[in-house]
Amino acid sequence: MIITVKQPILYGTITVPRSKSLVQRHLALRALHGLPLLEAESPDAADVKTMAAMLNRLESSLWNCGDSGTCARFAIVLATQVSHPVEITGSDNLKRRPIGPLLDALRQLGVRWEYKGQEGCLPVCIFPGKIQGGKVRLDPSQSSQFISALMLLGTRLPDGLEIQLTAKPVSWSYVNMTAAVLESYQLSSELPQNEEDEPIIRVWPGEAVPPEELNIEGDWSALAFWYEAASLAQEAELLFPNVPGISVQGDAVLSEYFDVLGVATDYHGDGVRVRKAGPPETQFLEAFLGDTPDIFPALAVTCVALGIEAEFHGLSHLAFKESHRPQALAQELAHLGAHLHWNGNTAHLKPPAAPPPMPLRFNPHNDHRLAMALAPLALKWHTIYLEHPKVVQKSYPQFWEHWDQCVVGGKRYEEES
Repeated sequence: MIITVKQPILYGTITVPRSKSLVQRHLALRALHGLPLLEAESPDAADVKTMAAMLNRLESSLWNCGDSGTCARFAIVLATQVSHPVEITGSDNLKRRPIGPLLDALRQLGVRWEYKGQEGCLPVCIFPGKIQGGKVRLDPSQSSQFISALMLLGTRLPDGLEIQLTAKPVSWSYVNMTAAVLESYQLSSELPQNEEDEPIIRVWPGEAVPPEELNIEGDWSALAFWYEAASLAQEAELLFPNVPGISVQGDAVLSEYFDVLGVATDYHGDGVRVRKAGPPETQFLEAFLGDTPDIFPALAVTCVALGIEAEFHGLSHLAFKESHRPQALAQELAHLGAHLHWNGNTAHLKPPAAPPPMPLRFNPHNDHRLAMALAPLALKWHTIYLEHPKVVQKSYPQFWEHWDQCVVGGKRYEEES
């Protein structure tokens, strides 16, 4: 795809998809408790549609989770509650993402399972059996989804569940999100509140009572790329009517980071207004993103385009996403003359010292968040080439449609001519 922008100006109203993290938690919890499933809406992420389709075929012996890591981890605990063996599989990319720590925890509860391919990854077969609950030890250093999956399961176990964390967890904001979803169904859990507390999570059994009104928030993760675009534009004013300022989503913190990058946030009723406020207020940005890893690509690309040095901490688990995100982003930012050094947990970013050679061509490495983070570079360098633009379907199917609506003087060409 060729993306051109003659006037780097953004205006418009954007209704982003529902938070896929929230929708998938509601879907899994409802399936566990035998409640009517939510309907997948047309603008929902591909991951949501994949999970909804899988949950409508629970009687099958083969569950395909597509490319969705959340679906795979939640499917594993769901499979313990059906009366027949289930093989859980997915795309080639999903088969490279880790599931071992979750299965090890389930084994402590008496669950039998068998790998059908590479150890520690899908496909895996889960065998039926009665689980009472009790205590498990879990290593959550690769994914918070292991914790969330066990929390959902714990609400259905007669003895509930006590989860002792054996390592520092990542993406803790998503654990808080899971607890909030449980609470909305009148289910109880207890999380450690600070580092001095015992690293133990407790979940009590109960019957889920669905909320009278269920309004799932728009996805704050999707806003990261519009904040980035606003920071690179000459003028920008965008309204997101379905994204609440007070949110259970940890990625809402991105408004604070972008505040020093020249982007202001105003809250209007149930929505958020994002506008270009001026030049960045810093030449060095330091951020801990261990709880909010999905905003790393947008922040990193913004800093490169603005000539800001940056250091991002807490990124160890980004090696297990749709791509090896730090390495993939380092490769693409090198086209701009930037240098991103990743030591396994921290990424140090040096912006380019000179204008990059043209034309600019980028490969998102089959990663939806990299594709959307690279697109706004057209606002600064006017024309870029982006391979595989359809990968945005995974989380934000309407991204390009919204781009066309809001970028003044912007054009896209599906094929080079």
